[in-house]
Amino acid sequence: ADNYLLDAPLAAACAEDVEQHCAGVVPGQGRVHECLRDNSAKLTAECKLAEVAAEAEEVEDIRLKPQLLEACEVAGAELCTGIKPGNGRLLECLLGKVEAPEMGEGC
Repeated sequence: ADNYLLDAPLAAACAEDVEQHCAGVVPGQGRVHECLRDNSAKLTAECKLAEVAAEAEEVEDIRLKPQLLEACEVAGAELCTGIKPGNGRLLECLLGKVEAPEMGEGC
């Protein structure tokens, strides 16, 4: 999700971990999730489990990965016209066209 605070169970499970490992990270654009995942070896079991669950949801819907969605917005519009986001459809389309010249460098 864009902001980990919008996921109440995750925010509760990871409050101490965020404070300890990601205190300087400004929430939004998936930055706290990225920080937690970068520090996964140091996370409490409860937080690690919550992050794994959140990541499993993100795999199904690119809209839950704000940085990737932003980086691939143009490529998605050009290469995957008519593909409805959700259930991994848009991500699968983009992965299938990774060699296309329209694919942006960040995507």
